[in-house]
Amino acid sequence: MPTLRTLLFLSLLGTCACAQKTTQPAASDDTTSTTLGPVTNTHDHPAEVAGLGPVTATAFGANLYTPPASVTAEQVMDSIRAAFPGKAIYLDLWAVWCMPCIGEFPASKRLHGQTSDLPVEFVYLCTSSRGTEARWKSIINGKELPGTHVFVDRLVHGEIMDRLRANSYPTYVVVKADGKRKYDVRRPSELSRQRMQQLIK
Repeated sequence: MPTLRTLLFLSLLGTCACAQKTTQPAASDDTTSTTLGPVTNTHDHPAEVAGLGPVTATAFGANLYTPPASVTAEQVMDSIRAAFPGKAIYLDLWAVWCMPCIGEFPASKRLHGQTSDLPVEFVYLCTSSRGTEARWKSIINGKELPGTHVFVDRLVHGEIMDRLRANSYPTYVVVKADGKRKYDVRRPSELSRQRMQQLIK
């Protein structure tokens, strides 16, 4: 029978981030979390991203890409930006073994629905490190998570992480329509439609 100390340890373990940093810094405007409303899923697909290989489209509004390892970090980022002119990009950097990453997907799905009329695209970059393409697809399909999904070679993903000043999973970055970046932004469960509007201004 597990002791109380063991149960407390297991409970805390699930709330930790998956790498060096364990918490997200609070935004300066408000430190309280926002409960998101009901899901609005229009099943509309994002624009296709050229240069990342063939696309697999799902019934729930997701486009999946598995670019070859020869594609560079710069090509991945440039291709994504070129596919969504005039729009901001909410980047989600994650891994299939990162439980806090996956735990944010329901909130991300709700936020996606609430902001569907805003000029912002949700893009999920998953590292191939310690994961498989089959596991990646299984998680996305299981969560029915809309948006643009890219399964990135671990070395390329690592370079993208460096460019985006990221050293842990999950990490969230906003790339504005003009190319300016906001680093280490709030995770989906801490965002509302109003806060997203402020982020992408």
